[in-house]
Amino acid sequence: MQVVSVEAREGLVREMIVELGTEEFDTAVEKRTQEYMRNARVAGFRPGKVPLSVLRKHYGKQIRHEVFEDLVDSTFISAIKEHELHPAAPPVIEPDIDLEINRYAYKAIFEILPEFELQSIQGHKIKRPLIEINENDVDDMIERLRQRDAEFSPVDRPSADGDWIAAKYIGTVDGQPFQDDKAVPIFINLGNEKENPNVPCPGFESHLFNLSTDQEHEFDLRFPDDYKDSTLAGKDVHFKVEVESVREKTLPSLEELIDNMGVTDGEISTFRAEVHTNMQRELKKRIRSHLRSQVFDALMQANPIIVPKSLIEEETQQIAAQWQSKWKIKNALQSLQPLFIQTAEYRVRLGFLLQKAVKDFNAQADEDSIRNKIEELAETYEEPDVFIKYCYENVEQLGEIKAVVKEDLVIQRLLQDAEIEEEPTRFLQWIDALEAKDSQAIVE
Repeated sequence: MQVVSVEAREGLVREMIVELGTEEFDTAVEKRTQEYMRNARVAGFRPGKVPLSVLRKHYGKQIRHEVFEDLVDSTFISAIKEHELHPAAPPVIEPDIDLEINRYAYKAIFEILPEFELQSIQGHKIKRPLIEINENDVDDMIERLRQRDAEFSPVDRPSADGDWIAAKYIGTVDGQPFQDDKAVPIFINLGNEKENPNVPCPGFESHLFNLSTDQEHEFDLRFPDDYKDSTLAGKDVHFKVEVESVREKTLPSLEELIDNMGVTDGEISTFRAEVHTNMQRELKKRIRSHLRSQVFDALMQANPIIVPKSLIEEETQQIAAQWQSKWKIKNALQSLQPLFIQTAEYRVRLGFLLQKAVKDFNAQADEDSIRNKIEELAETYEEPDVFIKYCYENVEQLGEIKAVVKEDLVIQRLLQDAEIEEEPTRFLQWIDALEAKDSQAIVE
């Protein structure tokens, strides 16, 4: 074997030309031919008694093809070791064979893993919420829990502030429906704009007060000049609404809520303590996720490394396959792949950066750290001991927890170099802001 050349092409692509020695190739062919002689079957001859000339006539081409493939596999491994190359994926092999001069060679095209020095995130600003959960926060959370468990009962009266209305509407512009001539169902909380993101037009809700079940109502509105649909912007619209039901919200009493939450002794003090503990646990998890996201973004900005396209394509296919499986979307691998390329590249790049950070920082998951992480996760389960036992008996689960521990260590180390900006805020205010931001990101 002789490596003729190794050339760098675009990005991480390398092109390597390898010539197989004639003697090496012929020796391998002769050895494979002898192996064939033991079991080869040719009409008119017993197995093992086929003359060499006849064997070469029947199997010569196949033998040379098999030998070539075997030598490509073995010599490619030797060649990349010799030149200290680290392929990211199997190579594309282009044979270069000339039987007239007994020449056997090939071109291997492949991507290599990136080599880089990890850059610090020094100078990058990381925002960390400064939150102290007090009794007022617990009161607010209990009220939110009551709202969550609210019941909506039909009422035999006109709609009023705070009621929920189930209705259908048809909107027309210049006498023509603008929504496929179909009645559109809608569920609206009167007097609460935050609960009604899907109203068709500003001012729509205000026309639904003082209406009763089965009542029809018609009114006119004008779409704003800056409406998101330019074909409707500034247009006059006529709405026809049919009320299907008017429902009144009824909140559970504190005692009912305590019972719904399964507080064993039924005491308010016990209930408040459990709510406070859950809030603390949720806050810790959210802050970790918030810092994690910011640190990773800063790490990516500080290290704009090039990663193998083959790995991005592989990750893209995996994401599309997950979507296809989860949402039962037909042909997701073809139709959705382009949507996931950016996410796939982010994951691949981040994976290389974290792997390098773990190595540079010597982040080790010791037994105490693993145990603490498992116990932390177990707190959310009704039977923590069962979960802990499962983690230690399941190799894959234990491996994932070790990876999380190492990731935590990397994050803490990276935070030492960043500029931390503490932001005093309240628990629910911060949680709501995060969820609103996440919802907006999904829409975009």
